[in-house]
Amino acid sequence: MNVGKASYVAAFELGKPMGGGCVARVARAGPAAALPVGAVVVGPLQWVSFQVWPADRVPLLQRIDPVPEGVPLSYYLGVLGMPGLTAYVGLTEIGRPKQGETLYVSAASGAVGLVVCQLGKLMGLRVVGSAGSAAKVEHLVSSGAVDAAFDYHQEAPASALPRLCPNGIDIYFENVGGETLEAVLPLMNNFGRIIACGMISGYNGESYGIKNLFHVVSKRLTIKGFIVGDHPERKPEFYEKVPRWVAEGKIKYVEHIVEGFENIPSAFVGLFTGDNLGKAVVKVD
Repeated sequence: MNVGKASYVAAFELGKPMGGGCVARVARAGPAAALPVGAVVVGPLQWVSFQVWPADRVPLLQRIDPVPEGVPLSYYLGVLGMPGLTAYVGLTEIGRPKQGETLYVSAASGAVGLVVCQLGKLMGLRVVGSAGSAAKVEHLVSSGAVDAAFDYHQEAPASALPRLCPNGIDIYFENVGGETLEAVLPLMNNFGRIIACGMISGYNGESYGIKNLFHVVSKRLTIKGFIVGDHPERKPEFYEKVPRWVAEGKIKYVEHIVEGFENIPSAFVGLFTGDNLGKAVVKVD
């Protein structure tokens, strides 16, 4: 729950509803409401069946209008929502990819990583990914999302990465931290870019101390922390390109769908045990 720890999002509070990205439909609205009954929105709602949303917070909601045919609304929680925007902005803004470079993506089968991999392929990069099971690795490779991948439970990054990245790494999309970051640093090419999007290995428990940060200096690396909310100006560009690539089949998205409001807790806990392939979504009536 990260109670008492500084963060860019508020800690969950005991006894109060949890919240996160939701797609919802307006059930009731006053005569002067900014959103009419029936409007479909996506935003930082609570995980409840119904919620009263204050008028002064309506700008936090994005209306999906028109509702696209053939595109699941849940995609606006994934590839067409915050995770997709995170992947696009992080790779283009910080990664600054050049055709022929090598991109390594940790947590490559997750909601963000899966999009990063495919964007990298579209931009002419050689893409290497890692994931936490043989099934996830098989999907990454067979779907064409990556050129190569490995299961970090079966082979340590320090062993797999030199084998799969013989020409070094130019861009690292960092989702894990810890020993994975330590294994990446010696393989980074001069003037490489590390997009620090997440460090899930250190979210709970004691953080791992990186022992070889001198590579940042000797290789003149760029490591930049990244929160997608800092880049609202990139949304028009994102929505001009990425929905079209999804419609054309150039980006294929996978969802881990759990049915039933009562299964929200187990679905949430599954995020930390690697249950999901792609974006984890709970579908409720």
